Amino acid sequence: MSKSKKNAKTKILIYEKGRRHFRDHIGNVRGKTVWHPAYIVGEGDNVYASFGITHKKKKGKGHNNHPLSNNPQIGKHSESRIKRDMDIEHRGMYSKRPLKGFKMSKKDDEYVDGRISRP
Repeated sequence: MSKSKKNAKTKILIYEKGRRHFRDHIGNVRGKTVWHPAYIVGEGDNVYASFGITHKKKKGKGHNNHPLSNNPQIGKHSESRIKRDMDIEHRGMYSKRPLKGFKMSKKDDEYVDGRISRP
């Protein structure tokens, strides 16, 4: 999305918990294209609203990521975290199909509910 998120006037429909899902999100790390799972919580005109999933404790300059009670990737037991801020980006930045083998725990979904900013 070329416009900043703060200036975007897109209305976002926040999904009910049963409709939320995971997709890969494309990013750039030190000049390399990488894909990371993202928890999709809503959509608007050609955009998704999501929270990034990571293993890193911090985002940027001291912004702590929230530890999840369970790794959302089924069968994985390594510590994972969710970014605190909701991202709103063009659908082209996400995989076309939802990821299989991912599930957010009820406890962690309650945390997400508290972090959703409703534009």
